[in-house]
Amino acid sequence: MPTVYLTSGTTWTVPADWNSAANTIECIGGGGGGYDANGGNVGTGGESGHYAKSQNITLSPSSSINIAVGAGGSRGNPGTAGGNTWLGGTTLATSFCGAIGGARGTNTASNATTATTNDVGNVVVRAGGFGCGFAGNHTGGTGGGGAAGPGGVGGGGGNDGSPGQPGGGGGGAGNTGGAGGLGGNAGGNNITGGVGGTAGNGTAGGAGGATTGAAGSAGAQGSGGGGGGGGGSGTSLGGAGGAGVDTAWDASHGPGGGGGGGGPAATGGNGGLYGGGGGGGGYSVGVGGNGAQGIIVIIYTSAVVASSQARVAILA
Repeated sequence: MPTVYLTSGTTWTVPADWNSAANTIECIGGGGGGYDANGGNVGTGGESGHYAKSQNITLSPSSSINIAVGAGGSRGNPGTAGGNTWLGGTTLATSFCGAIGGARGTNTASNATTATTNDVGNVVVRAGGFGCGFAGNHTGGTGGGGAAGPGGVGGGGGNDGSPGQPGGGGGGAGNTGGAGGLGGNAGGNNITGGVGGTAGNGTAGGAGGATTGAAGSAGAQGSGGGGGGGGGSGTSLGGAGGAGVDTAWDASHGPGGGGGGGGPAATGGNGGLYGGGGGGGGYSVGVGGNGAQGIIVIIYTSAVVASSQARVAILA
């Protein structure tokens, strides 16, 4: 079956062989940006993009329709939310399929997952993984959320431990196989950064960074939709968290894992393509990671093939 991946643009031309009776449209919103550390507070991770799926949408072959591919949110103090992703209509609300972008890190003790009220899908809509809030008097950044996807909701980011020095792990993506796992909390007493959340397909997240000498080592990058590991902790700079990607649709496209939180004064990891939330920056001067952009995936059975199969069936 033909598969189309849309990662940019504002319009899309419907294929001439479009089959309105056999198609699916899937959307992932952009991931939210991680929050920079702010004086006495650590930075917190961004929420990942939501997921929406619609089926058997009626479109006119060769016509041009509007689309929007949500941009990844930028890190900052404050950062920005991820952009909405949608196809058809003129807005998310009037679209045939649409997923909202993840919220930015809030630099507060609790980050709530955004409700799916405004997502659009006639099959299913799913929330992205939350960016973890911080726990008081800690110095590691918190993990960003893993993107929701075909297999389930995204996993939330991990906290910075207690007493937290390293960064928390990023959440796993909800790719083929199930929901994404939660990012691990960092080990207390300067042990290690939090491990990244396991992806829905079972791929483990990146390892957390260790405490090594004067500086913590970096958290390992996730793969296959696993979340990035949190940065380690030392007496000075901690390592940055990693990010993840996924293979839910093919080797290059799928919901991404969340970025890990940075260690003290260190940068959080960027969210993984597509839709992963950025990790939070470590205490004092650490900056957050950026969220990853969204994607639209269109799969359909060619009307020409379907017509040929019908004729064969009649002749048989």
